Amino acid sequence: MSRWLKRDVDNFCTQESSTRNYPVLNCLRSAGVCHSDAGSPLTEASSLCSLSTASRLLDHFFSSPNQEWHTRLIRKRNLLSFTHPRPTSPALLCSILCMACYMPNPDKSPILPEMSNGQFVALRRGFLSRTLRMIQPALLGDVEPSLDDGFTSYFLTSIGPSEDETESNMAQWLLFMKLNAKKLNLNIDVVDANEEEKEERRRLWWAIYIIDRHAALSFNSRTQLTDLECSQLPRPCPDELWSTDVSLEDFKAQRLANNDMPGVTYTVNSIDMFGILLPISSILGDILEFHFIRQHPTFGSNPNLLMSVRGNIETNLLAWQQTLAGHLVRLGLTSGAPVHEPAEGFERKIVLYGRHLYHCMHVLLYGAMDLVQMYRDHEWQTSPDFLRAAEHANNCAEISGQILVADPRLHYMYRYFGTYFLQSSFIFLILAQKLGNAADDLIIKNCTINLQALEAFVQISNISYQRTFAGILRKTLLDRSQSSEPAQDLESTASKGMDEAILPYRWVAGSNGLWGITMKPS
Repeated sequence: MSRWLKRDVDNFCTQESSTRNYPVLNCLRSAGVCHSDAGSPLTEASSLCSLSTASRLLDHFFSSPNQEWHTRLIRKRNLLSFTHPRPTSPALLCSILCMACYMPNPDKSPILPEMSNGQFVALRRGFLSRTLRMIQPALLGDVEPSLDDGFTSYFLTSIGPSEDETESNMAQWLLFMKLNAKKLNLNIDVVDANEEEKEERRRLWWAIYIIDRHAALSFNSRTQLTDLECSQLPRPCPDELWSTDVSLEDFKAQRLANNDMPGVTYTVNSIDMFGILLPISSILGDILEFHFIRQHPTFGSNPNLLMSVRGNIETNLLAWQQTLAGHLVRLGLTSGAPVHEPAEGFERKIVLYGRHLYHCMHVLLYGAMDLVQMYRDHEWQTSPDFLRAAEHANNCAEISGQILVADPRLHYMYRYFGTYFLQSSFIFLILAQKLGNAADDLIIKNCTINLQALEAFVQISNISYQRTFAGILRKTLLDRSQSSEPAQDLESTASKGMDEAILPYRWVAGSNGLWGITMKPS
């Protein structure tokens, strides 16, 4: 950060703040990252901001409407305690502060309104630079990672999909995160740790497990964390408990009394992100393996095996849906109720996102995941599987419309949701492109909803693939509205080919999904 820019930032940072400085940040002063509110820019030239500004960012981290996995790993009461703060490494704190800079306010207002955009971007980049500098020994394998290094690596993978500039590092950061999970043996409870320490490790493992499957779908790769290696690890406690000051010892006793089985489950155990989306992620891993089995020269030639595997996945999806419905009845909610008010509670939002992913799993199961392959596969387009996939894609579009009412800017979990939304939109993009002016109102309606969602993604994170698919869908709808000629049959329209902008994004052997041709996984 240049001296003149730092001087202006310091002038803003020394303004009186309504937030007390959190003691957990004191190590950042020792590390030269932050300075006291009375600090001088001449004597503390290497610091990025004041402790009061960093404290405001910590508050924002937990209060932002963007409440994805990164906000659910470390207990708020421990991190922000004024008497016994959680011992936290400077690298982890810098990654949290960097993450906070990417998390929006509800009304899109500036996070630090006293700073110009240039100053804020410089601060954000400064936090990332310090994080990478401090984590470098573990990143290079020169030292064994600590638990905080494991958390830091996870936060880097959350920072990655926030914009194009950081996404270019995702391959390296994902590999680092998964290696840390293995080295730290996060899949095994530490015997001599207390219950809160165990819960932190569990949450980190299961969050990495979820992202492992999410990244495998996003970038067309194999999962690397197996269900077997975490078969004895308890699942996270409910977020409702984790977000309070209540001791976890009572929940441990309750878990033992209920004889809760550890490891992977396909049922919904609580109405929160882990409770709803962890079982969906396990099902996603099974679906990805199913597609790899289909392509295997030995297993893929056994139709009975394939139908048996698919039948098991369908059974697990049904178990997820039925257990979710049971929880909603107890909460006085209904799984199919539309959302009318943007200010619905978090239960409604996470249920909506979960239901979308549930239907998306069926689209993935009955389709090929690859847009170009589905566009060209006329046999599949006349099969019952196409009708099943299209029915669930229609459900996805309907729920996307409800999500846009409940969460208009997609703040809640836009980094995680993007891949599933995109996969669920492929079928109606295919239909709209093939049918042209003959596309019926339902197809156009769903494509319009999908375009609205894509444009919301572009507004919040603006990743290249989001811009690409939004442009393709917008052009498809425009061409349809301007065309006066009815479409020919599907086979004749297929000869026109697809928009070339789609071709880099493939889910076939040798391709990298949303990384396109610009990035290669490590």
